Amino acid sequence: MSAEQAATSGLFNPENFSAGGFFDDVDGTIVTAEVGTWDEVPDKCFVTLGLRKDGDDEDTELRKEYYTIGDLDKFTPSKDHTRAVYEDGVRMNGNVKFALFVKSLINAGFPKSSIADDVRFLVGLRAHFNIVSLSIKSDSKNFKGKKKEGGPTVLLVTKLLDAAAPVAAKTAPASTKKPAQAPTSAAPAAADGAEDTAVGVILNKLSETGELAKRNLPNIMFQSIKDVETRKMAMKLASDSAWLGSEERPWTFDEGSGTLKA
Repeated sequence: MSAEQAATSGLFNPENFSAGGFFDDVDGTIVTAEVGTWDEVPDKCFVTLGLRKDGDDEDTELRKEYYTIGDLDKFTPSKDHTRAVYEDGVRMNGNVKFALFVKSLINAGFPKSSIADDVRFLVGLRAHFNIVSLSIKSDSKNFKGKKKEGGPTVLLVTKLLDAAAPVAAKTAPASTKKPAQAPTSAAPAAADGAEDTAVGVILNKLSETGELAKRNLPNIMFQSIKDVETRKMAMKLASDSAWLGSEERPWTFDEGSGTLKA
């Protein structure tokens, strides 16, 4: 390797730096939402959000944020990771991180009627996010943007940027021990339009690559669709295994590997 090549391909070349810095005091979009576990805290159930800053391109890795729901002996992920499974009478503690996140949504103006057990109600939501100290209650008028160096924090929504709430996915609820809250249905015409758009985007990508991973589809929709409401609905459809695996789709979907093929 020549000295010139080393200078342009080296570790310390600024053009090779990845995006850095905290996901704090930024505008961004929730690209993925799922219920699962986290190796860092193996005895808890979490909601994991995949976040993207405004201005990031599709090659930028999503910021993963983990929000506690509760102990695994009370809450477990559903098989499709869209919701938590729990027994009748069990309630989520109002001080866990996901409870604080939901409260921050409501404080920012998100309608309570759009909140569902299926965490995909969050996919497509664009908002301003701040790291907030856990010593500041989320329902306090002083909580916005407050940070405490060295103390426990949580990433919350402090402003909704797309005024309309995300439209709930038009999918049947997964089977759980407790019936889930029914999502709000989208208007048929809008849903059909989003479905056609989502199919077109996937087929276009498949024509380029021949194969796609399900986990990448919401981000592909986010990058490919300009209309906000259509994009939100398409992102939810693209994260739904039942929709992807329907016989109506012009591709094959292997749920085990999470792979689509032309």
